[in-house]
Amino acid sequence: MDIFLNEPEKIIYRIGLAIFKIRIERLKSAGKSLEKIMYCFKEMSYDKEMLPTTLIEEAFSFTFGRNLIKEYEIDYEKVKVIEDIKKKDLD
Repeated sequence: MDIFLNEPEKIIYRIGLAIFKIRIERLKSAGKSLEKIMYCFKEMSYDKEMLPTTLIEEAFSFTFGRNLIKEYEIDYEKVKVIEDIKKKDLD
């Protein structure tokens, strides 16, 4: 909990990356099937690889700063604006 209170954005990104890293082979085997991908994430709750300690250790194997997260947020906002403009043009 202290990790989340100290740097909430960074730990959320780190945990997300750790989940992908731990599950990468299973996700690759799911291919492009959304159902298989969703099942892959669903079965995580039963997976012994997803112990909280393992997840935290894996999460802290990634190194990046707040500036990188801020850059991604800015890029995401730009993409959202473009998508909103395209959506309005279609209406």
